[in-house]
Amino acid sequence: MKKSYIILSFLMVQIMESTFFAQIIYIPTPKGTNQVEALGGYTPDSPSDIANWENFIASFILENSWQVTPKDGATTAYNCHSYAWYRSEGGIDNYSISAYLQSDLSNFYSKNYNTTLPLSNNVNKYWTDASYSMSAVKAGAKVWYGSCWTWNSYTEEWDNPCDHSAVVISASGVGIYESKWGKYGRYTHPPDHCPWASGTHLFYTINPPVISGSALICSGYPKIFSSSSWLQGNYYWDVSSNLKLSSATTNPTTVTANGSGAGWIKILDRNNKELTRFNVWVGLPHFSLSGPTTSVVGAINRFTLNFTSPSADASTIWSATPGCHEMYFNSTTMADIIFTTVNSQHWVRADVTNTCGTMSYYYHYVDVDCWRACPSCPCQSIIWSPPPPYPNPASETFSIEIDTEAIARGFEKVNGSITCDIRLYDGQGNLLQQTYSKGGKVEFNVTNLPNGIYYLHVYDGESEKPAMHQIVVQH
Repeated sequence: MKKSYIILSFLMVQIMESTFFAQIIYIPTPKGTNQVEALGGYTPDSPSDIANWENFIASFILENSWQVTPKDGATTAYNCHSYAWYRSEGGIDNYSISAYLQSDLSNFYSKNYNTTLPLSNNVNKYWTDASYSMSAVKAGAKVWYGSCWTWNSYTEEWDNPCDHSAVVISASGVGIYESKWGKYGRYTHPPDHCPWASGTHLFYTINPPVISGSALICSGYPKIFSSSSWLQGNYYWDVSSNLKLSSATTNPTTVTANGSGAGWIKILDRNNKELTRFNVWVGLPHFSLSGPTTSVVGAINRFTLNFTSPSADASTIWSATPGCHEMYFNSTTMADIIFTTVNSQHWVRADVTNTCGTMSYYYHYVDVDCWRACPSCPCQSIIWSPPPPYPNPASETFSIEIDTEAIARGFEKVNGSITCDIRLYDGQGNLLQQTYSKGGKVEFNVTNLPNGIYYLHVYDGESEKPAMHQIVVQH
């Protein structure tokens, strides 16, 4: 046990000494909102030093019966924190990163029991600015062993057997880590087969970069895209074939149209692994129009635009056979239309505009027939269709005009004996109000109804289906 303390303390002294490089360099975290202190000015190690370090650590590994696999030789070019947080993410410079700020280390005296113990306020910058988030153990996660300063009464100095970082290679079984051991080599090893076996292991996974930019790209109008975090030399832009990049390696970058349709912008790591994707649309809006192809006079027909392109920044102008329809309701994506005459070639058209221009849908045709059970009766004699209620939206009351004489003429009822059954339903089909009319103005009170969309059905006693109107209640 005494020899183990001596070896561990010797390791700690060597590691602390290896952090005193010539100059302080500041490395941005992946998110770019924090700067981590790194020590540069690396001087190449002598072959004799390297040989001594290799022999020493080989004996140490053998004495502890550790199952490790060498991945890199002894060197002071980088240390455990530099490897885990910087080099394993594509960094190539010879930096050593301490868990502690140099200003704190300058006031730390390892052989003074009453010294001020430094806190890990340097390495924790990687997760305190949300570049990394704490996660479960999984391949690729960073491991922070923690900081646990302990007074070693045998050597009479402060040791920190937890101050270490590693990368998870495999989470299966006990797990396999890869880490750099101070100025000694870099190894893959089980979690406890290294000089820093103490501490509670905390796992951190890098938060993928977030791409900002426009979801719509028009021909001739380049767009700028940027990433919330960017590791220069490790992150690269990539785009779909209908786009072009000004640069794959700089952040931000400029993207131009090279075609049309659905496209994407990605950020890849140095292994061409996709880190994040931003979907875009290139060019004019693209959509299809669906709806009924047959209908009857007076029925509400819903027509829908099915967008392939984004609909959020689009606007739609709906139109239908002139003079023969009511535009009951319309929005960017749908329209409710009532046809008022019989025609086998009624049409509906949608003109959709986005920033890039306008695309029209020519045409959706509807065969509109008579609305009653008597196929032999002349549909052309139907001259009445329920007019829309008013006001709409309504806050207190709305009214509808019922012309029973016109209905009677349409159905060849010379005595005009028509009674309309008028019902108000909510969106779930619940009957809320009902009244009957032989003609004239019919009023409904909606004062006590909550805001929303309601449906008025007018049954004339002759037609198979009611005429329907949509009512918006808005207090």
